[in-house]
Amino acid sequence: MNRQRVAQELVKIAKELTARKPPYYDVIFPILRRMGRTDIDPRHVEAYLRLESPTSTLDDWSRAKFRRLVPEIVDVIDADPRGAEQLADSYGM
Repeated sequence: MNRQRVAQELVKIAKELTARKPPYYDVIFPILRRMGRTDIDPRHVEAYLRLESPTSTLDDWSRAKFRRLVPEIVDVIDADPRGAEQLADSYGM
């Protein structure tokens, strides 16, 4: 493959990755929006939420639990945005 073709493929992959939503986006993003914090990446929030779960899954969590924990996690993300990105990457998000 020539360099231009490789570059085009990389751009295509990057666009696909940035368009992906984390599994719990539809639960997390409305909470962030109500908080006025649409600047926070829901992937970061989900990664920290998974740390809170003994099984790393959130399937059995209530919406109330999400509403209670998301604001706390936003504070953690604000304190270390780079760490939040690294954590999300470690979960493959």
